[in-house]
Amino acid sequence: MAMRIVKKYSFNAGLKLLGKDKARELEEVLDAVKAAKAEKTKAGLYSPKAMSNEILSLLYRKGWEKPKTAFGPPGSLIEGDAAKNGVGVEIQFGKYSFLGWDSLRKMAVFAGAGAYSHGIEIAPMASLRRRMDKGVGSFEQLSGKLKSAGNAELKIPVVVLGIDA
Repeated sequence: MAMRIVKKYSFNAGLKLLGKDKARELEEVLDAVKAAKAEKTKAGLYSPKAMSNEILSLLYRKGWEKPKTAFGPPGSLIEGDAAKNGVGVEIQFGKYSFLGWDSLRKMAVFAGAGAYSHGIEIAPMASLRRRMDKGVGSFEQLSGKLKSAGNAELKIPVVVLGIDA
């Protein structure tokens, strides 16, 4: 069974601008999600790490790279999940406590450094989250935060993809 995209949330006109400015990169991400084999990541519950690796391995084969940028004390770096031609991808299958950092702050740091001009966040729908390890955040939580509070630091267009398996 392949993963599927159930919902999309557009932040800062993300869907429109990615479709216009970075259509090829958006299509590669959509294709990678749809081609990822969910059954390979399940042993009782779906493994968030295995699901993330399944999608990222497909992107890396298409020339996407793991970006790094300076952050914090001198010499310190943070890593993103994938980037290509100014499009940053963050996959939010980690613990809920990291949802705000990865989705709402790390994307802004990479944008501020000039590494990302557009962003794509991938998060599980609540229906998938219930079949994953405990503590995982969801598309509904992330899109809800962006709808209610926005993000003054995140100035680039972003699409949030809600996936299920």
